Amino acid sequence: MDDLLQQGITMYKAGRMNEARKIFITLVKQSPDNERAWGWMYDVSNVDKERIYCLRQMLRINPKNEKAKHLLNQLTAPSSPASPSFTQEPPQAKQVNSPKPKAKNKGFNVWIASAVAIFSVLVCSCFFGIYLMNSGTQTTTNAAEPQSDEVQTYRLKLSPLTTSMSNLHEEFKNEITQVDSNLFFDPTWRNQVNSTLSKILVVANELQSIEPVPQQLAKFDSYLDQSASENKMMVFNYQQYLNGNNYEDTTYLLKVVENLNNINTFVDLATEEMKKYSTP
Repeated sequence: MDDLLQQGITMYKAGRMNEARKIFITLVKQSPDNERAWGWMYDVSNVDKERIYCLRQMLRINPKNEKAKHLLNQLTAPSSPASPSFTQEPPQAKQVNSPKPKAKNKGFNVWIASAVAIFSVLVCSCFFGIYLMNSGTQTTTNAAEPQSDEVQTYRLKLSPLTTSMSNLHEEFKNEITQVDSNLFFDPTWRNQVNSTLSKILVVANELQSIEPVPQQLAKFDSYLDQSASENKMMVFNYQQYLNGNNYEDTTYLLKVVENLNNINTFVDLATEEMKKYSTP
């Protein structure tokens, strides 16, 4: 575990943030009570909602962590400043002089700004989806109360679906944040994105059809169903934008961002509900 942490820190200091983030996500999944790992997870987080979650995990583990308290107060204040590093070891990021894309039209400039907005929301959604899969459901196996066959059957059906959904969100994020002025005129890219969206739709439908639902997990299943519904709406809205002809009109993109925010909310609620059931 220490080797994995050190590997993530090395990537972070080298400015390889995406690689460091993947390592720290793996680490907090494997060791959810590792206070130091949550501190580094905070530093590679992209949105305040995720940073707040990391800080709360640290305070759950160590309520006397004054620095975490201070940063949490800053982030939850009405007008919070830019989030400082928790570890106070800023990375020596390598400057890569990537060629700037030449936007063919105003529509593509709008796309760039919109993709960044979607990216910030989507990362958060993926993170909590991963946590729900690998921490929320897993803790049930450690609960003092023995599980019924119905609960075990439900969990066995649930786990691969939620893991698939998290992976598909990550795939979607990687596709839509490619900065290339020819994206919308590239049939290969459009087919790739549409393929990912179609897979998300399939998994969302499967999540809503898990049977039987144990009585004690009815509320959890309801939140998961609502999350799946928002995923389906997200697919519809993004395809409407992607397959349209006016990329300057971001109406559907704004709806996508709203869908992703709602997905986060319902996954959070589902996670909290599973924690209640998992507590001995």
